Amino acid sequence: MVNSLNFHSPAILGIAGILIHFIWQGTLVGIALFIALELSKSAKAKVRYLLACLALAALFALPLLSGFSYFLNLPSSSNTSSSSPSIHQKVPATLVSSARPSSFSSSAPQAIESQPTPAKTTHFQTNFSWSDPLPYLVLLWFLGVMFLSIRQAGAWMVIRRLKTKGINLAPQTLQLNLQELIQKLNLKTPIRLFESSLVSVPIVIGYLRPAILLPASALTGLSPLQLEAILAHELSHIQRHDVLINHFQNLLETLFFYHPAVWWVSQQLRKEREFCCDDNAVTILGGNALNYVHALAKLEQLRQQPQFAMAATGSPLLERVRRLVGQPSPSAFSISGLLSFGTFITLLLSITLWLNPQLSQAQMPSNFQVFDRKGQEIAKEDAPHAFQMIRDEIIANIGAEGLKQNLKVYSTLDLEAQLAANEASRNAEMPPGAEMALLAIDPGIGGILAVVGQYLKEGETIMPFNRAIDIARPPAHSFSPIVYATAFEEAGLSQADIVVDEAITVKNAAGANYQPQNHDGLFNGPATIRQQVDISRSIPVVQMLELVSAEAVAKRAQSLGYQNLAYQSSLALGNFETSPLVHTSAMGAFANTGIYVSPHIISHIEDTKGTLIYKASPSRQRVWSEQTAYMMLDLLYGNVNDSIGFSNRAKIDGRWVGGKTGTSNIDSSLINGNHDETNGAKDIWFVGMTPGIVATVWIGNDDGSPLPKTMPAELSRENDSIGSSRQPIYIWKEFVENTLKNQEITTYPVPETIKFEKVDLQTGNKNVGVLIALPAETELN
Repeated sequence: MVNSLNFHSPAILGIAGILIHFIWQGTLVGIALFIALELSKSAKAKVRYLLACLALAALFALPLLSGFSYFLNLPSSSNTSSSSPSIHQKVPATLVSSARPSSFSSSAPQAIESQPTPAKTTHFQTNFSWSDPLPYLVLLWFLGVMFLSIRQAGAWMVIRRLKTKGINLAPQTLQLNLQELIQKLNLKTPIRLFESSLVSVPIVIGYLRPAILLPASALTGLSPLQLEAILAHELSHIQRHDVLINHFQNLLETLFFYHPAVWWVSQQLRKEREFCCDDNAVTILGGNALNYVHALAKLEQLRQQPQFAMAATGSPLLERVRRLVGQPSPSAFSISGLLSFGTFITLLLSITLWLNPQLSQAQMPSNFQVFDRKGQEIAKEDAPHAFQMIRDEIIANIGAEGLKQNLKVYSTLDLEAQLAANEASRNAEMPPGAEMALLAIDPGIGGILAVVGQYLKEGETIMPFNRAIDIARPPAHSFSPIVYATAFEEAGLSQADIVVDEAITVKNAAGANYQPQNHDGLFNGPATIRQQVDISRSIPVVQMLELVSAEAVAKRAQSLGYQNLAYQSSLALGNFETSPLVHTSAMGAFANTGIYVSPHIISHIEDTKGTLIYKASPSRQRVWSEQTAYMMLDLLYGNVNDSIGFSNRAKIDGRWVGGKTGTSNIDSSLINGNHDETNGAKDIWFVGMTPGIVATVWIGNDDGSPLPKTMPAELSRENDSIGSSRQPIYIWKEFVENTLKNQEITTYPVPETIKFEKVDLQTGNKNVGVLIALPAETELN
């Protein structure tokens, strides 16, 4: 559980900071109240009660102010320079991916070119360190809050039971006395009075509809005058809204249970509250405190009451009696109590001094230099989300202590690619309110070339939420290449094999019937796999999965870093959640002759003297054969370059380009062919590749609400309404074109086991149609 949480996110660090700083804040409040109570010994109970209320309010307000200040001014930020006007904002503190690649399954294909596993895992696997106390602090606090919440819930259930079990209306004479008291106190709220067999002391339960419960022993053991005084005490609680304030105290005691000052302040408030109600009761009795003291003495043996109740014995009896008869009250602290409190606070403050550097260290501004893979220095304003990832990878691999040093971090980033990604984001044509992410890798080394974690708009702050690594969304049809590659590898199929796009029914994991549908509700009939991919048919993908089994596809996918995969037919259509980082790295294996390389953003780290401190050692694993990998590249090339290919807008003149779109539908009416132009998809993807670069663009709403199927012309560079699903392709193409504009044109090497044949995409006949890559031994009709 610990390792799966994002313990270095601003939210977790913010909670840790609040808890740590509250140690000294609560101590100061407790000391201030102690001094105030000592100076006001002779003051009325109302005055001392007000002081305790102010202390309680301060205990609640101070952590709120700390949290507000933290999240308003997130650390690790910097003002940008004028070189990039659209990113002239603060760069928030670190965030860690919640969708990291999993470790490879034992059933996955055999690893190759194995390298030693680093002593500390990379940022994308975990950023938790056993030497870091902050995760334990937050986790222990959370467990404590949960335990006390369960305890409070149990007490609440007891109170609910008291309202309905073992109660009877109090005698009529007592009811009349109650009404008289209500009139004297000018109360407008209807109040009920019951005799209860389940309580041992008089209590008030409820706030909106309060009720007073009297134990049977009180009705028989107290005189009418004493009963009247006890009722006056309970009515005073109602008049003063003490039940509501008591709930507030319980909340504060639950949230900050670890601080003795909270419990002590709360105890003083409860004590002074009882004094106030005692004074009211004595006033009702005409100033005769002795009768009231006798009533309290008889109730002393019945002191136990539920926590959510207001009772007449809510403070130590001896102290209340001494006060009522005019004897001086003892100090709020005894000497032994003061020494115990001082010792405990000294311990807490010592812990604070130890933890605070850890917290500051986790939040401290980055003071390292970052260079791209060509040795060019990168400014933080040019790669804000990349800097977050670099910072986290430093913590994961050399510890937070490394942030105190002046480091030279040599990253896998490419400055030209990063600037091109920024520009593509700024120029993006986006559905109103939507967000985006772009992440590019070099598949040969697994190094991240560029990352943009949000839609970059003029004048908007760079937010800490990095959608390139932190979102988890269904990849939909952009996952289908993994399914086809599994079928090529395990069933010996090729692009030229015929699959029939027709209505089918399969069994899901639970044994129920599952009927996959195409995006348009129509069927294409028999055609080659190449054509079915070109026009993005869903049913053939499911058929491929059924041919080799969901388990086979899931195991291949797990070896590529995907997680939380169910062995069911809908897996073929990408019905699980993943991040652009994971998706890009997985698809990168096709562009790397079938070898998957774990993603990373740091190549190596040196100190100012040039001494090597850390060197990345990413894992490498063969997932696909070279033949399968190249056939998949060619299949994705067709999706872009064939005349019917859904991704043909990604073409770049003269360059080899392949890719696949993905659209996660949310409107069931689309399955029936009813094309609602207002309800399109939750997520739209494009994963594309060209030699040296594999990049993913994701667009969606943060709240998961649907995107429009089309965008009006005024939001587009085209002259007509366009499909929203095209937008990731346009962003991807602009990014790649600008990144490679000054680089030579290259292509992927062709394995010896591959041959090319012209194939009719509908019939699969040879010598006519499109030139496609096939296994060398393939014989066509």
